[in-house]
Amino acid sequence: MAGKEDVFFPSMGFIIVSSGIIVLVFLYLHQLFSKIAGDGLSGNFDFWFICSQLIYQLGSFFIFLTYNYLTQKILPNESYTYENRSLLASLWGVHNVLLFLGSLITCFGVAWIYRKKSRLL
Repeated sequence: MAGKEDVFFPSMGFIIVSSGIIVLVFLYLHQLFSKIAGDGLSGNFDFWFICSQLIYQLGSFFIFLTYNYLTQKILPNESYTYENRSLLASLWGVHNVLLFLGSLITCFGVAWIYRKKSRLL
């Protein structure tokens, strides 16, 4: 049986890192939006990468925020049933989907920039 002081998933470090990255992403986006060139943002790789990081880090922040709470509530009470296991597993599944979505956005941005530059040549 687990005690009250046991930590099942120490997500506080992940929460701090995700929130720090989110703040830095918003600061960079503010800087990027204030200096928009004539080409626009779609030709800038940094824009695509930062947008993918924003989606991934925002989603990860909320997953890490809830995962520790859920493990604290589910595991000590011996209510680790199939439904609870599937809930915790689906949270990690959402985390993987966010990572895949961020990768797709970055790949789309690279293809968009390549297509745009190949037209100019």
